[in-house]
Amino acid sequence: MQNFKRLAYKLVFLCGLILVTTQSISASPLLSCPPGQTESIKIDAVTGTAEVQCGGGATSQGTNPRGNNGSENPNANLNSNVGANSKGSPTPAGPRFYWRYCVPFGVVGGMTRILADMLYQEDPESGIVTVIQIVQPSPSCKAAANQPGVKAKPLPCPEIDFALADQSIACSESWLRQARAVVPPVPITYTPYPRGIVTDKIIFSGPAALITQNWNCSQSVNGWDPIAWTGSTEHRNFVFCLRWRQVKHPDPAPDPAPAWFYYDWDERAWGEPKWSLDFKGTQDHTYVTASAQKVENGPSNLPAYQVQVHSYWILDWRSDWEYREFHTICARSGDPKDTCDGKNGWSVERIEEHWHPASDDGTADLRRYGNPNFFLTSRKVRVPDGRAMTVLPVPVIEVQGVIQNR
Repeated sequence: MQNFKRLAYKLVFLCGLILVTTQSISASPLLSCPPGQTESIKIDAVTGTAEVQCGGGATSQGTNPRGNNGSENPNANLNSNVGANSKGSPTPAGPRFYWRYCVPFGVVGGMTRILADMLYQEDPESGIVTVIQIVQPSPSCKAAANQPGVKAKPLPCPEIDFALADQSIACSESWLRQARAVVPPVPITYTPYPRGIVTDKIIFSGPAALITQNWNCSQSVNGWDPIAWTGSTEHRNFVFCLRWRQVKHPDPAPDPAPAWFYYDWDERAWGEPKWSLDFKGTQDHTYVTASAQKVENGPSNLPAYQVQVHSYWILDWRSDWEYREFHTICARSGDPKDTCDGKNGWSVERIEEHWHPASDDGTADLRRYGNPNFFLTSRKVRVPDGRAMTVLPVPVIEVQGVIQNR
């Protein structure tokens, strides 16, 4: 008998749209079906409920939930040390979240099946899993079919230095040259600045557009074959370049990022929400408690909430070179014994050397190099006072009225 794992989600149908109530479910952190099992989501339009069913094999447990595209939780390592000039302890890990893409909703009332993107939240301490968003019809299914700008292609160089610590990657070419690209910090501002006020909304903003880094290129190399990646006298002026390019959901198609930005607010135990997903480039948050006793690394060394801002990046590469060809120029000789380029009666007049331009490019799948996702998750930010940090310090004060005796 098949083993089934059912997770019930409360759904509300309104004017043909599916609205989700964020009902917590005590369950194993593994929401995706185990390998070898098939999954379906069955909707009961009468009772307004849906259940996920896994069958076709024994149920197994795991730690990294995977979506239909096989991508792992993009934020499985949310806890990190605070940034520069910090004096306190690391910020505790917040809830983990992950998307599942192109999830089949089955057939409802004889209608064709609905495909949706579903966002899950998992509390790492309690194991409670919550469905917090359903997007239907799935934009990821359409994006995956034909997305310009992402041509998944491995890096051509066999010697690759992928340093997760400083979020850089280097590609060694020939024996003397190297191209290296480092993820830049994202400028994040907040208003009011330099400090927020308890119970007043704070607006956080990133750049108006996604960041595309300038190409980081090697010096030109002669005598190097960029295809075979070895020495060659038939190639010259070889230049290899790398760059990081910021992406947001639902890009990149092979493994979509969760959002534009993910904010971990470093909230107190009673503060809510603990984190937010930003899909527009701006996000607001309200603190109900001052930042007293927090790390003193805010403007003027004020104690500040250690806000983590996650951004998402893909790695583009390109190469340019010239390759040599020899062209034989024939002239009519009148002697039938002469042969030139397969033609009798012609002789070789001269041989000309020609150099032709060539290029190649692609976007590297970072999963090939030990990263859990196609994209890289970065916490680097440029705070308003110009410091590059891995947290955004946000001081919050409490304003009290002053009563004067007259």
